[in-house]
Amino acid sequence: MRDFQLLATLVVDGPVLAQPLFVQSVNFRGTRRSMVWIATAKNNIYAFHADPPFEQLSDVIHLGAPYEPNRADLALVGASLLTCLREDPACQHPIIGIESTPVIDRDSGTMFVGYRRNTRLAGEQRLAAIDIRTGQKRSDVAVPGSDIWHKLHRNRASLLLDHKVVFLAFSAINEGKREGDYRKSYQGWVHAFDADTLFHLGSYRTIRDPGNHGNPLDPSDDALDGGGYGKGRRVWRPMARATYSLPPAMGQSTRALPTLTTCRTASSALPLPDPRSAPPWRVATRQPW
Repeated sequence: MRDFQLLATLVVDGPVLAQPLFVQSVNFRGTRRSMVWIATAKNNIYAFHADPPFEQLSDVIHLGAPYEPNRADLALVGASLLTCLREDPACQHPIIGIESTPVIDRDSGTMFVGYRRNTRLAGEQRLAAIDIRTGQKRSDVAVPGSDIWHKLHRNRASLLLDHKVVFLAFSAINEGKREGDYRKSYQGWVHAFDADTLFHLGSYRTIRDPGNHGNPLDPSDDALDGGGYGKGRRVWRPMARATYSLPPAMGQSTRALPTLTTCRTASSALPLPDPRSAPPWRVATRQPW
């Protein structure tokens, strides 16, 4: 470790909330090299050579302008809970853009990025697929939900890739003043997308609104909020319990884990394979909504 030292400083355009991702031996535009991918809060993605001279390897991938709250919403959410920019020292125009760490599928050469774009009532949560072998955006979809749902939720947890399914986790904005739309709390959600097509496979809601006192582990609770989000859509729910092993150093051999086995709509229940089973796993029927 005696040679541990600063080798270079890579210049990007804004704050970096997501962890940089290192990928070894990528065939990038016909040349094999190791790369570092960096996503900024301004919805920009950079590709750098991971070896000296650490040059930028492609044009910046821009996913659209990040969400900038209006003055009324800013007063309720609070600038300290958003991302301030160096060029705005008074933080009069904070943003919400890429807040979560992307995930890379080495088999397909795809990086999946969750971000928020400045559109609709108060921004729109989206998922983009980036080809790490060309530096081009492959596809891009919106997370299903009403304008209010997009307003109240943020994707701050790192993305997860498992059996060709991309998971995005969302938390409700509960830290600021609980006034207006922000009195509503839709708690946490997990959305799942097909890694090949970005088709929305389903969603799981962790708990109902505080005023409804719903129980997500109760199969009789349909987990649909009073505003109707999710009505007629598929909602996953845990119907059984399973266990998974932890390293001995963690002091516990097994830990309970919900198993997603049933897919419910407003009028039916469809079987889903266990997400830990061999790929691919899909809902029994597919229809856009």
